[in-house]
Amino acid sequence: MTCVAFDTFPAGAASVPAARHMAAATLRRWAVDEAARDSAGLIVSELITNAQRAADGHVALRLTLGAGLVIEVWDGSDLPPVPADGPASDAADADAEGGRGLAIVAALSTRTAWYRTRGGGKVVWAQLPAHIPALRPVGHADTLARRGPLPRQIPVLPLGAADDLALLQRVVDGLRALDDWHRPPDVARGRGDPAGVGPVRPGGAGR
Repeated sequence: MTCVAFDTFPAGAASVPAARHMAAATLRRWAVDEAARDSAGLIVSELITNAQRAADGHVALRLTLGAGLVIEVWDGSDLPPVPADGPASDAADADAEGGRGLAIVAALSTRTAWYRTRGGGKVVWAQLPAHIPALRPVGHADTLARRGPLPRQIPVLPLGAADDLALLQRVVDGLRALDDWHRPPDVARGRGDPAGVGPVRPGGAGR
């Protein structure tokens, strides 16, 4: 099961504590370990700080917990983020400060990147390890009937696996860019529904 939470915030300084509070409350509800919560709080603060400077209108935050935690932040600028050691990083104090923020994000993350979205703007994302308590078994599984293996009637052929990580990442980012989660509620969800928070199951997104 994958847990997803997202919300939008008006662009401005107040979006930083609001987004960090939303992230902290969500990760506590998901029982994510304290170390991951602390790192996520810093990452959200840095990404939202950069986003609200670049945005005109609103910024958006999405958290996805599966095999780790993915933090995505959208802003309305199509310009790529500039790291601290990039060629334009010292063009202005604000740019340099944003670059230092991206360096902090990179230091706390196992992977970080960005992509442009279908309706304009960009998403900067970071991934980090996250641990949740193991689920306890319910009932007495040892008393349940077990089905034996089915007879093999069709030979199983070995399948090759793609190991081009750069290609796979482009595919993943392309699929993410088709999603409108970052748009305001009245546009993205039709009738202004509150931000979705909950597990995603086959067949649709949970609330």
